Amino acid sequence: VAFHNWGYPLTTLPAFWPLAQLPYFWALAVWTFGLFAIFAAVVLAQVEPERRLQALLLLALTPACLINVIGGQNGFLSAALFLGGVLSIDRRPVLSGVLIGLLTFKPHLGVVLPFALVALGAWRVMAVAAATALAMFLVSTAMFGLDAWREYVSVVGAYQVRLLSDFGGFYT
Repeated sequence: VAFHNWGYPLTTLPAFWPLAQLPYFWALAVWTFGLFAIFAAVVLAQVEPERRLQALLLLALTPACLINVIGGQNGFLSAALFLGGVLSIDRRPVLSGVLIGLLTFKPHLGVVLPFALVALGAWRVMAVAAATALAMFLVSTAMFGLDAWREYVSVVGAYQVRLLSDFGGFYT
């Protein structure tokens, strides 16, 4: 496999560490099917109980889900956190904030959320999301040091900008 950049923030490493302890096949299986199960649970909670089996089959066969399974992508995790966070804003604001804070592993997905949360006046959700993101940063800093973050910002950030500006390689 050609060189692939690990462009995720260091906050992901403590969360993904348990998977790294497993043999690759088992880690991929847990990653793929475990996260699909969580994503499906979030989605199916919005479906009438008598239609859930049909909805599960349809969900599993959508192109986006199949791409996630084939490519080992993080879409199930991203979608579960995003949907779970948004769906919980009114009923469970602390849970919503934690899920949205965890979504900072994909910072570009969270660009619009602060504006939406301000428009909704979801201050508690924003405070918990910020505290969650800060806690993730502090844990990763304690584990890897501040120099690792400096390198991440200067090397990985510049590399990603170059990939996108050159519009070539894996990203296209």
